[in-house]
Amino acid sequence: MTSSPQTRALRINMVELLRHPGSERSIEHEISAEDLGCQLAPGQSEIAGNVVVEVTAVAATDDVAVSGLGAIPWRGERRRWL
Repeated sequence: MTSSPQTRALRINMVELLRHPGSERSIEHEISAEDLGCQLAPGQSEIAGNVVVEVTAVAATDDVAVSGLGAIPWRGERRRWL
């Protein structure tokens, strides 16, 4: 997988992280949906802003746990009111 300059900030070098168990790497980044390649169903709704990514990767002895969020603002017609 190749990365563009826009998506490079979202990459984490897992090999380097695993060399130091207990180490963390955090990413807080905002990127356009177009640069990320996000699409919603045609005719249903549209992406209304940038994609926000906030994650933390923590190295253990032989794995990496990643937690956080990714948010995409969208707008479209509401089909059902609850």
